[in-house]
Amino acid sequence: MSKTLLLRLVRESAPGPTGRFHSEYGWPPEERECVLEEALRHGVLGRIWKQQGDRLRTVFSPSTTRRWRHAMRCLAARNLASCDELLRVVQTLRHEGIRALPVKGPALAVALSGSPCSRDYADVDLLVDRAEATPALEILRAAGYRDAQTGACTAAGDQVALTHPDGTMVLELQWDLGRRWNLRSCAGEPPFVFGELWQRRTAVPFGSAELPSLAGEDQFLLLSVHGARHCWRRLLWVCDAADAVSAWPQMDWDFVFVQAERLRCIRRVCLAFQLSSDVLGAPIPEFAQRRISRDARIPRIARGIVRRWDEPAPPEWRADLSDLGFTLSSLDEWRDRAGLGGRALWAWFRPNGRDHALVALPAWAAPVYYAIRPFRLAWRYGPEAMQAWLGFASRAEEDSGDTAIRF
Repeated sequence: MSKTLLLRLVRESAPGPTGRFHSEYGWPPEERECVLEEALRHGVLGRIWKQQGDRLRTVFSPSTTRRWRHAMRCLAARNLASCDELLRVVQTLRHEGIRALPVKGPALAVALSGSPCSRDYADVDLLVDRAEATPALEILRAAGYRDAQTGACTAAGDQVALTHPDGTMVLELQWDLGRRWNLRSCAGEPPFVFGELWQRRTAVPFGSAELPSLAGEDQFLLLSVHGARHCWRRLLWVCDAADAVSAWPQMDWDFVFVQAERLRCIRRVCLAFQLSSDVLGAPIPEFAQRRISRDARIPRIARGIVRRWDEPAPPEWRADLSDLGFTLSSLDEWRDRAGLGGRALWAWFRPNGRDHALVALPAWAAPVYYAIRPFRLAWRYGPEAMQAWLGFASRAEEDSGDTAIRF
């Protein structure tokens, strides 16, 4: 019920003319208390407060309204501090001759709504050219940033997470978006070339300064891929996609779909449009509707995503299987599904520390762990998996056609 109330608030907080806002919803008091937690979990607190903050008191009790106001103040303080630090980092790198492009985060919030406090972001992503990744890391570490994880990757990978000297912010320095988002081009060429992204960049006003940002076409493509990569678990990502369509009416959608076809992510882009329509009632442009009409699975996948929001959190293994099923269904081509499925099977059946702790074997007998692991998994998860499968089978007829792949 609380998710239904949250969706209603989010729909009425859409950009443009404010929608209807009724205090006579008949919301149960206990459900009203849960909406704040759901808004924080889905990252839409700033969006709701920006449009409906003055009217929440007509729905919620004074104590609940104070909790909303306190949560919003904490969000605003954190976001503003992140904006100041991001601007300082970009200017520092620019002074050293290093180009840097913010990805999502504060730049996206300002581009979509004009306010850095309108969306929630746990960290700040910064994209640099691969050739400039190592110098950028040296500059940031000299400024006091430290690796967020022991053994953090070097410039041979695709990113490194750095923690602010006072521990208040995590900065992810990235230099390979293709590898980061598991994107591959049809022709085998690099999915993204930093120089081309830099040439298409736009400027986002930050007070008296300006911050370089990805072009709207590149932003929307990454929003679609990012949401699909995380199985659209948060309502915030659907709102971002819907807001991008309305905030950038002059976007070159032909270019977006040409890029999506080149990167084999047409279905993920169409899914962003479908979710924006199903969840927020956003209109689907004609060019996107034509693409969606060619793939009958897209509406079914979108309905499955929305239904998952209302389901209780499953055990970790079931959530992993469900995420894998969704990810496989969101890919365009069978070769991508086969590759992902193979990597998932390898990760699932590769022995880990728990297998080594179960039986201590000498180094020369290490291959035996590959035979031990299936039996350990069957003993650990078999009964629960059988019970879950029986429950799934009993609902198969009712759920037929409503989900992509469900576990």
